[in-house]
Amino acid sequence: ARAFIVHRDSVTGVEHLFALHDYLGVVSGCYDPNSNNPGHVVWNRTREKLDLSLVGDYKKLAVRPLALASTGGNLYLSSGAWILRRVDGPKPVWKVVVNVTSARSGDGELKEAVGGIRGMTAVPSPSGTGTSLMFCWTPNGESRAGILRADFNEQGDLTGPLHEEGSIS
Repeated sequence: ARAFIVHRDSVTGVEHLFALHDYLGVVSGCYDPNSNNPGHVVWNRTREKLDLSLVGDYKKLAVRPLALASTGGNLYLSSGAWILRRVDGPKPVWKVVVNVTSARSGDGELKEAVGGIRGMTAVPSPSGTGTSLMFCWTPNGESRAGILRADFNEQGDLTGPLHEEGSIS
């Protein structure tokens, strides 16, 4: 797994450990002090459902996921040019809320071996309401890396365009 994070489901109240699992998405588990599993974590046997309908007819992630972040009670993951938000509940689903390539078409083709959204982290929203994620966007080896910010409302939906906060040459 490339990343782990703990998140309490806002609907069920259950605290889960999440791990990124290759192109198939996310697996989750719960701590059980009576379990003989390593770390006393009991992992779910099935991966959490992905809803990729916003970006096409995909059955799995097109690029291995690289980051997990939590802000405003919402959990997000990055995969290639996409940021997905977990919709909490007894039957959780991950939905695409950001597609960087549609917002930044001039950056060139995404090359999986090099590119994608990396280093995603929660930051205070400049507006004072909602939440924000900041991340490094590196589409390929030919483009400069941009530090981008995405702002979300309290429901976890994108509130406007992506903001470029800086670049790395």
